[in-house]
Amino acid sequence: MPSAFTTLTKNRGVNGPWYALNMSERPPERVVIRGVKPELECGRFPVKRVLGETVAVEADIFSYGQDALECVVRYRHEDEELWTEISMEALGNDHWRAQFPVDKLGQYIYTITAWIDPFRTWYQDLLTRIRADQDVTVDLQIGAEMLKAASERAMGDDARKLQHAARHFRIEDVDDRLAALASRYAERSRASHYRELRVTVDPIRARFSTWYEMFPRSCGTFKDCERIIPEVAESFTFLQSIRSGAHIAKAKTTRGKLSLENLEALGRLVPRRVDIRLFILSSARWTIFAGL
Repeated sequence: MPSAFTTLTKNRGVNGPWYALNMSERPPERVVIRGVKPELECGRFPVKRVLGETVAVEADIFSYGQDALECVVRYRHEDEELWTEISMEALGNDHWRAQFPVDKLGQYIYTITAWIDPFRTWYQDLLTRIRADQDVTVDLQIGAEMLKAASERAMGDDARKLQHAARHFRIEDVDDRLAALASRYAERSRASHYRELRVTVDPIRARFSTWYEMFPRSCGTFKDCERIIPEVAESFTFLQSIRSGAHIAKAKTTRGKLSLENLEALGRLVPRRVDIRLFILSSARWTIFAGL
């Protein structure tokens, strides 16, 4: 008669012990990334910035043991494919921080990558052994092998420097600069990656959060609305939500060029479509963003 444990594993299709149930084949990540800021609703919504500002990213990053950690913030514009990395600074108590600029309208994607730094860990242990006046011959051999592996991942002058250091590795060559160079090309196959987050970059005028809602039918015609644009431009930043009937269309103006969606739907309600075009173009000359 099968035991309760055998029945449990057979029903769930698991050939291993009970602790193997619902476990991923991938080993757990050694580095934990928690408390990332800024982040809205677990990344469900993007944060907001205006052109020229910076995004300060902070997180609690830690691992078990005494191994040294390395963390970077990776970011890119949504129209770009290459990522830019900025090293994070340890602020103490497992808290890390870095910031990156946003100098292009649209959305930026950012995330955090953290990993165990083997060479810096070895470097810290070596300094401890040297202070204790211990024999570090074997440690130097291990460090040379790590430098050789890092040189294979590096390119250009960095690769030549690491290769030279690996061939002629002495205790006098070990310093902070060499550790920083080797850490730059650390093995990242087991790195921890946080979810991708987004930040929406608006024009500088969006910082004032001023909105103006206008109903063209209350003013007469679009031609009448066009005449009051200078007054709106002096007092408000955005001209938002110009509506006609129950239908809403979206309009975008970029350097005087018109891009209007659902124009035909609006045209059935507003016969003079040319008035709509002139109104949007007039708004663009006053740097007003008209949303229809």
